[in-house]
Amino acid sequence: MLHYSDWNPGIENGNDTLISVLNTLPGSDSISISWYVKIIENPKSPFSLPGAICLESHDCIHALLGRGLLNQDEAFVIGYTMGNASSLKNWQVALYKYYASNIFPKIYRFGERELIAFDMGIIYGKTRRTKNIHQVNFDPYKNKTMGEIRAIFDINLDILRHNRYIEKNIFKSKASKRL
Repeated sequence: MLHYSDWNPGIENGNDTLISVLNTLPGSDSISISWYVKIIENPKSPFSLPGAICLESHDCIHALLGRGLLNQDEAFVIGYTMGNASSLKNWQVALYKYYASNIFPKIYRFGERELIAFDMGIIYGKTRRTKNIHQVNFDPYKNKTMGEIRAIFDINLDILRHNRYIEKNIFKSKASKRL
């Protein structure tokens, strides 16, 4: 079975359906996610920040952005989802960054690399025409191709490639090497 750290959907999968890409995702147990993370990232939490999203939809965004499951990938995906939320305020970004780099358990904690990837995700999410992707029910899209869904949600592959190029040249990490 594929280990979570090896999963990488990539972005050269425009003809694949969302469900076919999600079916390659290694199993995950949401119970194993720390409550420190759930308290601000779970949309049902009274303390959640803009962009908070259920785990299943979060996985869909990983696939659409072509990001794996390593912390650097998580940082970009979370940044994108938060940045895409129309209600996001600068103080909430600062709070999340503080929390992710100081309060999260070490396994989830953001270092400098993750904070930069997070900022890149924030900027990318803010610049998309389609907003509030965290509120989308992806069930009706699961049999559509990745290319169709990316077009619907204004996910531009050229910009993603540019972001990947920057990350590859800044960081020498497992996540960067496979981008």
